[in-house]
Amino acid sequence: SPSCAIDVVAAESHHYYNRMSIGRVVYGRTAMDGLQLLPDEWYERNRVTVWRNTLAARIEREPGRLVLATGETLDYDRLILATGAEAAVPAPGFAPHNGCFVLRRADDAAAVRRWVQERLAREALVLGGGVLGIEAADALARLGLRVVLLHRGPYLMNRQLDADGARLLAEFLAARGIETRTSVAIDGLRLHGRRVVVTARASAIADGNATAGTSGLSFAADLCVASMGIQPNVELAREAGLDVRGGIVVDAGMRTSDARIFAAGDAAELAGCASGLWPVGAAQGEIAAANALGEARRYEPQLVPVKLKCDGIDVLSFGSLEAGEGAQVEASFDGTLARRVVRRDGRIVGGCSVGEPGSSKALAAEIQRSLP
Repeated sequence: SPSCAIDVVAAESHHYYNRMSIGRVVYGRTAMDGLQLLPDEWYERNRVTVWRNTLAARIEREPGRLVLATGETLDYDRLILATGAEAAVPAPGFAPHNGCFVLRRADDAAAVRRWVQERLAREALVLGGGVLGIEAADALARLGLRVVLLHRGPYLMNRQLDADGARLLAEFLAARGIETRTSVAIDGLRLHGRRVVVTARASAIADGNATAGTSGLSFAADLCVASMGIQPNVELAREAGLDVRGGIVVDAGMRTSDARIFAAGDAAELAGCASGLWPVGAAQGEIAAANALGEARRYEPQLVPVKLKCDGIDVLSFGSLEAGEGAQVEASFDGTLARRVVRRDGRIVGGCSVGEPGSSKALAAEIQRSLP
């Protein structure tokens, strides 16, 4: 809007960048080169003032003021909370100075790369076998580390894949030097000298590598990276008295319980809407901005395909793989390609594909034809 002054308060020191590619910061020599998504001059040209490396301390809803941790204040007519989420960690002592990391921000990735070099690290543990955990394991392996990945579920990416697809994925990772242990529940974490030791127990039987009821499992490495889900950043909203449950509660226009304040992305809670996905956050941000400027637009929850970002394998997942009432399921597995498609009323409502690069194009095309 040419009549609107826009301030962005950002805790990070970097301009807007491709968060989905921060694994490159772990294994690559170019750090943040190429990750920034807008040129520096874009902000000045569009009269957007970005307060980088700056924390928002509190919201004063009347008269409409954001107080920064520096003591400075910003008055607002509309406020959009895009405060995102933090990575969940397995234990209170999980901290970088103990060799324990998450990969949520670019600075996290840089810290992992620095630790590996300073400590001459050779072995790494990754906690969590979802999309982000697998991408973290791949980044560490590309940096030259031996990696063991521990996952609570019965098989890798169990929310997005079927057992056949997960088996192909595990074989691919093994060829990369990444050992996967499924059905492993984390019990605790401690330091032993310069090594991180994770204690665990088997949560079920899966793939023959864990026995139900087994306890006392122990894994040690030079560093540990956790990818065990996210926790929305809601404290700023809660302290301001906004309606907060798991996230900041919003309506379809992304409005909070205060008509002048909106929320979008991982911090927002909207019934039927997935969290933790970049396309969802981007679409919600657009709706929040439009309504803040006086338009009347609604966010419609969308089924977003999930694609694993690992060179050498093609992994795509979409919607629900559960064969509920009235669903038709087609599944195939030939040792190199695993594919599952779930249809209801003639429309694809879920599917997954795991195979060689390019092998998911057929499913992706079917999904696009099937969407309303």
